[in-house]
Order: sequence, then structure tokens, then C-alpha cells
Amino acid sequence: MVGPPSHPAGDRPLARWRTLAVAVTGATLLIAVALAWLIAPRAVRSRGHVHAGGSVRSRGTPGFGDPVAIADDGTHLWVANLGRGDNPSVTELNASNGGWVQTMSGGEDQFGGPNAIASDGARVLVAGNTGVLTELTISSGAWAQLTDGGYVGSDPVQYVIAMGGGYSWVTAEAGRGELSKRDGSGRVRPLRFRGSFNVPSAILVVGQHVWVASLYSGRGGSSALTELNAGDGSVVRTVSGGIWVNPVAIGLSGGDIWVANQSGGSGHRGSLTELDATDGRWVRAVSGSAYRIDYPVAMAVYGGDIWVLNSGSGNRDGSVTELSASDGHWIRTLSGARYGFDDPTAIAVDHAHVWVVNVAGNSITELNASDGSWVQTLYGRPMPVA
Repeated sequence: MVGPPSHPAGDRPLARWRTLAVAVTGATLLIAVALAWLIAPRAVRSRGHVHAGGSVRSRGTPGFGDPVAIADDGTHLWVANLGRGDNPSVTELNASNGGWVQTMSGGEDQFGGPNAIASDGARVLVAGNTGVLTELTISSGAWAQLTDGGYVGSDPVQYVIAMGGGYSWVTAEAGRGELSKRDGSGRVRPLRFRGSFNVPSAILVVGQHVWVASLYSGRGGSSALTELNAGDGSVVRTVSGGIWVNPVAIGLSGGDIWVANQSGGSGHRGSLTELDATDGRWVRAVSGSAYRIDYPVAMAVYGGDIWVLNSGSGNRDGSVTELSASDGHWIRTLSGARYGFDDPTAIAVDHAHVWVVNVAGNSITELNASDGSWVQTLYGRPMPVA
């Protein structure tokens, strides 16, 4: 067991559009919320070829455009494509084999430069960096715009979204202790917690409790994890101090919460912190070269395993580290050219697959969840002929 780090060091700034944390655990998928209800035009939906900004991409290719986020609902994979602000889109893949189904785009107003995406199997929710939040009803294929440039807090970037317990939650990237909660009827309640959290970076819904990770706590304080009551939004507890630095993702395994941190104290380039979900008690910290955690940007927890997506230092290759959720012991680290990692930003896991989003590579890498072996890399455009 490794004790908690005593002080922050080696922090690396988070890129606004990169540090999306998506935690997947069992039937819980991160994502979602809204402020108003405005009906928007249908997105352009294409099968067999992809329409994007008036152009047609090659037949049979997924049509990724700067992919930054992914959601796996067991049947579909939904990929949010940032599109560099001029052609945002959402790509649907078959979750069983990664086969391309369709790419949907509707101009900048439709998705607003999507930062986050999630699906519960019935709906898909997409949050954009212009304050736009859209929802797809999967059965009908109809998109509805939930917000139109509105946002929470002092920044229009809807940076962290989550769904669970009958509610949806959203914060703005620079929101200072400001969180909005939306119920199933569409009613929105803004929640403000001055001093409790600052610059939220991840949300996890556990039953009737919501855990919000933040880069700062109070007035210039350290990183923190704040537990809220999902029913009334009241603060249950805030856990802060030197046990983490720059938390970027949260996941649940059994009765414990795992937090991925971009720093792990002096000399470390990342760490994981385990807490008891019932009382917020510190259980253990995992850091050091033996664990091969290297500036994590996202994490997924599934089936007793923790999959940490590492951006690496000074390169774009990145890596994936698998650990046991029972005691945090290292299982394997996947890296190298054969995996096709290229500036990875997001990860999703189900019973058979691990999916890694590569924004620079304009691609999705599929791994075998049982042994971490490479299965395939899906490219957004045809690869050049050698």
C-alpha cells in the first residue's frame, strides 16, 4: 500500500478540449444535462457516406473529425467529433465490432463543438463548447436541442456532464462552484456552492449521491472531491488535502471510488486515489514508476479492472494502464506503435472491448478487454497507400 502524497508537484496544465473524464462502471455511464428546451432541426444523417460541411467523405469510412469523446451503451458507440469549430458531428459505430453505422452533422449550431457525449441506450446527450446541449432519442433518430448558447457559470464551455439517479448534471469549465441539475420533466435547478469546489473536472453519480472532482477547493486551495445529495443538491462532505493533485476522472468499483490524478506528488507523473464511497474515507493511493501511470487524461472502470488512459510526457503516443480494482495492483501497460495511440483523449470499456479515442490520429483504437491485445484501429479517412 502506498501512502498519500504530501504535496503537489509536477502539475501539467489541462488542455480545455482534451481533459474530458469519462468514467464507466457497470450500467453507469457519465454524461448529461440541460438548461432549457428548444427544438432544433434534425442533424444530417448519412449511411454509406458522410456529409460534412457540404463535402462527401469516402464511402464506408467513419468520418471522424477531431474525435474527443466516446460513449458505449453496449449496443452503440457514440463518438463526439470536435470538428475544429466548423464541422462538429457525432459518429455512430456498432459496439460489437466497431462497424460504422452513420455520421450525423448539422453545422456548428447543431452540436456546438462537442466536448462530451454519453448514452444510456435510449438517449444520447452531447455537450458543446459554445453552450449547446443536444439530445438524440435513439428509437426515433430525432435530435432535440436542450440549450442554445446558454450555459452554467462564467464560461460557455459545458465541460463536465453526467447522468444518473433520475437527474442530469452539468458544470461549465470555469464555473466556480456552480452546478445545474435537471430532472426527468425538464425542470432545471442551478446549485451554487461557493468555496466547495472550483473548476470541476469530473462527475460521478452513485445512486442518490453525486461526487464532483475539482481542480481547486475554496480560495486557492488544493484539489478536492465534493459529495452532494442528488435529491436536494446539499453538500454531504468535501474531501481535500494532499491525497490528490489535479483529479481528471472518477470511477466506481464495488463500494469504492477511484480518482485518477494528473500528478501524484513529488516526482510522480500521475496517481490513483481510492476512497470508501460510504464515508469518503481514504483507502489507498497508487503512484510511482511501478504502476506506469503517466499523466492520465481519462479512466474507465469495468468488471473489476481499472483502465487508465495516459497522455504521456513530451510525445503524442500515450498508453493504457490496466490495474486491479480490488487492490490497485498493476496488471499491464499497453504502449507502442502497434496500438495506434495518437494523442489519446477518451476511453470507454465494456465486457469485451476497450475503445480509445485518438484526436491527433483521427481514429479509434479497439483493444481486447480480456488481455489488452490490439484488435483494430478505425481511421476517419482512408489511410494513404504506401
